[in-house]
Amino acid sequence: MACSASTNRLISMISSFLGDLLTDTESIQYALRKILADFFSDNVVYLELRVKPRQMRDLSAEEYMQIFLDTIKDFEIHFPAMHTQLVLCVNRNHSLAAAEAVVSLATRLRADEGPGVVGIDFCGDPTVRIYGEFSMFTPAFEQAAENGLGITVSFAETIAADSRRELDTLLSWNPGRIWEDEEAKQEIIKRSLCVELCSSYVSEQE
Repeated sequence: MACSASTNRLISMISSFLGDLLTDTESIQYALRKILADFFSDNVVYLELRVKPRQMRDLSAEEYMQIFLDTIKDFEIHFPAMHTQLVLCVNRNHSLAAAEAVVSLATRLRADEGPGVVGIDFCGDPTVRIYGEFSMFTPAFEQAAENGLGITVSFAETIAADSRRELDTLLSWNPGRIWEDEEAKQEIIKRSLCVELCSSYVSEQE
């Protein structure tokens, strides 16, 4: 089972629209406060948000992420019952240098207490091979682990990603959380990994 091609296109389109809408500090803060409020109203007490660092016309990637951290910190002052942390994204269409830059940024923003970055996520369209095979990202994820960052990976979201070779590479990064397929289940049990539940998941059989 995997996401259909139409679902992947829809998710990509939504992401593109959001990027066009959230273009300054005020719009980012507004959207993030709404997200936090929705989770808080659902009685969530611990939240991790997956975020792709973005460099914008008037904001560096670090300044962009600092908006998230400052907004979360302010929200927690008023609603201390919910604690929020960030997981930064390394996309499959990144170069190794871009991936290493995300890891470096996550390390600088890592926090033992209070809002901060707790991990790195490997995500994106598995059919994209702009800079080569995904195994080229191994040094970046090894560095993330050495820096004390958690690792979460996505596997088998599409048929193109469903291969034993890819699974072996992803597991070599020692992730703490994984989106899985049937073949991965025994490895997940053996390693006591957390399983990611994706609300945007749509199987081809549906």
